[in-house]
Amino acid sequence: MTDEIVKFDPRQFAEQLKDKIRLEIAQFLPEDEWKRLIEDEVKAFIEGRWEKEGYYSQDRGRYYPSGLRLAVTSVMEVQTKKITEDYMRQYQNYGGQVSDKVDGVIRDNLEGLVKAALGPFLQRVFNQ
Repeated sequence: MTDEIVKFDPRQFAEQLKDKIRLEIAQFLPEDEWKRLIEDEVKAFIEGRWEKEGYYSQDRGRYYPSGLRLAVTSVMEVQTKKITEDYMRQYQNYGGQVSDKVDGVIRDNLEGLVKAALGPFLQRVFNQ
């Protein structure tokens, strides 16, 4: 499997799916009916849908995301969690400690940090 991202082409996907399934079961359906069924299924997989739940015409109802969106979202959630945990591990040791990297940044910039954080407050105190 490659890590390269390829643009999704629903028509190509539909054609590939049609050919694969047709070899197995679709030989009993007319071509037009088969094509319509495949297009409907691909559309349902790619697009979400709204189902009306209320009595009022302005009520759009409930949105159900597509199968594709659910699949992509679940993969993205796992990846985002992993990236975030890796990032946090670089800058923080759990238990209230800071990493060596953060400790070095603080030590190198302590004078400027103190001036920026406390300078305006202390200046007001001394001016009173």
